[in-house]
Amino acid sequence: RFKCDYCTYKSIKRTKLQHHIHKNHLNHLSALSVEETTIDKRFGQYVSKKNLNWFECKYPKCKYGTIRSDAIVRHMRTHTGEKPYKCRFENCDYKTIQSSTLKKHESKHTTR
Repeated sequence: RFKCDYCTYKSIKRTKLQHHIHKNHLNHLSALSVEETTIDKRFGQYVSKKNLNWFECKYPKCKYGTIRSDAIVRHMRTHTGEKPYKCRFENCDYKTIQSSTLKKHESKHTTR
């Protein structure tokens, strides 16, 4: 469960806690704006993006951001269409954004 630091509110969903804090306790966030904060998924607490290595998507109208450099690289591929992982099996043109998805795909070739 994710607990609000400012009241007794609890939620089983991190996103609901995030919405609750933004709606009810923004003044408790040291006057930081919604855009300047994010939730630390490890602890379910709000933190300033300035205290993190924060990576934001630069595509217009995309609000994606993360503290993980690998996640922003993978996310950017959704915009560029880049699919660097290619199936190694003959006559298969499958390509994907993530290596884990490729492993799952290739297992279908071997279980037939």
